[in-house]
Amino acid sequence: MLEKCFNTLALVTFLDSHPAIHVCCNAVPGNSNAPVRERVLKFGLPAPLFTIDMEEARVPHDAFVRFFDCLDPAFHHGVTLGQSNTVVLCPAFTSHSEMDEDALHDAGIAPTTIRIAVGDENPKELMAHFLAAARLALDPVVPGFSAGFMGADDIDAMVRDIYLQVHRRYVESMPAMA
Repeated sequence: MLEKCFNTLALVTFLDSHPAIHVCCNAVPGNSNAPVRERVLKFGLPAPLFTIDMEEARVPHDAFVRFFDCLDPAFHHGVTLGQSNTVVLCPAFTSHSEMDEDALHDAGIAPTTIRIAVGDENPKELMAHFLAAARLALDPVVPGFSAGFMGADDIDAMVRDIYLQVHRRYVESMPAMA
């Protein structure tokens, strides 16, 4: 579970680095639920479940569908939770597909909303796959989309820093030998 929470922080930070992706997670700086997360959840870590949407990017529907399809197999398409692998679903295509546009909007679901249940894989591999899917399916219709993410050196530093912060909290929470 600790690994899933670490991966959630890393993926949220990576995805939130893109100006056209809205990340809905209490691990995002400034999120109104961040103080609750810090106070209530163990080590102040987020639950390994969050959503993103790309409405600001104005991605055409067919390109978004191609992108979502390209996320598999690294991001398994499914509706289950609690697995060891990362699972994504697009509520507008699946769990909420019977709702009309107004009902989806009222529920906070955009056509490009993706729910991500984070697993325990290497987060850099997930980020690399997300970037590859964006380059393949989104860059041709939204030129430069994939360039909106943080660079490789920044990703390496971010993952290292989050890993050290999370594990420091874990080690410091252990009872003293005395």
